[in-house]
Amino acid sequence: MSVIVDKPEKKTNPWLEHVRRHRSRDPTLSYKEALVAAKATYTPREKEIKEKVPPGERKPNKWMEHIDSFKRENPDWKNTYSYKQVLQMLKDTYKQSAPQTTQQIE
Repeated sequence: MSVIVDKPEKKTNPWLEHVRRHRSRDPTLSYKEALVAAKATYTPREKEIKEKVPPGERKPNKWMEHIDSFKRENPDWKNTYSYKQVLQMLKDTYKQSAPQTTQQIE
């Protein structure tokens, strides 16, 4: 038994739709000529502009908090370790400090 699954419609690119319509009006045009001709009449849609969230209002990042706590506890860390070494050490301690979510099944 085979099941037919309807695929969701793909979003079409507005620019390519415009070129396709322009070329359908004059099928003798090459694709390149249609691109050049369609460029003169195309007006792009305005994109949605997402507002940037100020740093103070961002959701706290546990990894960055872990790094910041290390920096606060070790103010002279730059004299002792490279940043890469610090990240590796913190990666190991971050895994250890993460809560255990596995439960034993009886």
